[in-house]
Amino acid sequence: MVGIPTQTLHSIDGIPKDLPESWVMNQRYSRAVAAAGGLPVMIPLLDDEDTLRALYDRMDALLIPGGVDLDPATYGEAPLPTCGRLDPARDRVELRFARWAIAEAKPLFGLCRGLQIVNVALGGTLYQDIAAQRSD
Repeated sequence: MVGIPTQTLHSIDGIPKDLPESWVMNQRYSRAVAAAGGLPVMIPLLDDEDTLRALYDRMDALLIPGGVDLDPATYGEAPLPTCGRLDPARDRVELRFARWAIAEAKPLFGLCRGLQIVNVALGGTLYQDIAAQRSD
């Protein structure tokens, strides 16, 4: 089983705020895991750590996909004005799962945002806006 976190529907640009709260996932991730012989499992963005841990314990690996920027608060910074939509529930769940996977040497694959999650889980920081924060 390969766990893949969902994302909050409202974190996606262009999604109207009047739609019901929902968790969604790009089908490509599940299809790729299945095509490689894995069993993809969607991870809900719950607040219940016991439920999340029970789900994590049943997984063989974790795939953290791309998506919106991480909340700069997760690495100790205030957001810049250029910061876009955030998904705090997703940040919280993905960081929790990544830290568990790192501590227990469970296979962990990060794509774009997913690799940023791994970096922050290991104590790293990020440039929120490379063009605004770097001159070289």
